[in-house]
Amino acid sequence: MNFLIVDDNRYLNHCLSNYLQDKGHRCSSLSDSSKAIRWLGMNPCDAIILDLKMPQIGGIALTKMVREEYGAIPILIFTGLGYDEEFLQAAVEAGANGYVSKVMGPAAVLTALDRIVGQESRSTSGQAA
Repeated sequence: MNFLIVDDNRYLNHCLSNYLQDKGHRCSSLSDSSKAIRWLGMNPCDAIILDLKMPQIGGIALTKMVREEYGAIPILIFTGLGYDEEFLQAAVEAGANGYVSKVMGPAAVLTALDRIVGQESRSTSGQAA
């Protein structure tokens, strides 16, 4: 699979990208969230991994923008805020498919990606999610 990671923490982008690549996936990463919509217009991907709190465009606003421009690309929120019901609800309402705390590590991200990409492929093929 091919993933886009959008997080203003370049070190985290590098570590998560390396982990996913070691598991056989392709990854691109952006530390400037304002470039994500343009990047998506030129590069297809199977899912997007977004941080919630970013200085340019936050994860919730970016989720809404992706939904308006590109529809159903699976979006996983990956945040250092931990489990926060208010942010979780806002992310889901914006169109996010899942939510993982950064403290859970990269294996949890991969598990969540497998789940949300699988849900999307089932829903586009007419099967129940």
